[in-house]
Amino acid sequence: MQQAVDELVTDGHGIGGLGACLAALSAERGQRSGQTLLGVWSTEYGMLNRVITLWEGEPAPSAQLEAPQDWLSLTRTSRRLRRLRPLKLGLLNAAMLELRMYAIAEGKAGTFTQAILEALPHREQYSPCAGIWHIRERGVDAVLHLWAYSNLDDRNAAREKAQANPEWASYRARIPSLLTTMQAWMLKPIVIT
Repeated sequence: MQQAVDELVTDGHGIGGLGACLAALSAERGQRSGQTLLGVWSTEYGMLNRVITLWEGEPAPSAQLEAPQDWLSLTRTSRRLRRLRPLKLGLLNAAMLELRMYAIAEGKAGTFTQAILEALPHREQYSPCAGIWHIRERGVDAVLHLWAYSNLDDRNAAREKAQANPEWASYRARIPSLLTTMQAWMLKPIVIT
């Protein structure tokens, strides 16, 4: 069975440019055939002035953009993600989501992917994971996961409880040698028309 593919697009905008960015997204939505818009978010903590969209389905070849070497660029990026398990669509509209991105040490992608997939049920006792993906970009493997929360306090409480879980703690102790960098973005849903 072939794994589903999604497209994660990051659009940067200047201060006060959110409205124009969303207007362009509304126009683009009508031009994408074969793809469904699953979610639209703005970044609330960390990476400001970004609109993040998640599209279900293969991006058109013309949509494939050269991704910058890091996630900090304000230029538009388009990333083709391979789902590691089915999406939990109902969670994509949570009041707050956390997108975590882990760059994996060379040759360790399989080991890390297996470890996180085995550990997720223990972590999900405290908050649900909406999606998890793999991407290989510029010779680097990365795993992205998206967590749903009602607010920042909910996130902090869930993470604190999870760290007390021996199974999750075991996973956390195993992964430092498997990763090179980690990033997290806090996302707030946006409704577009």
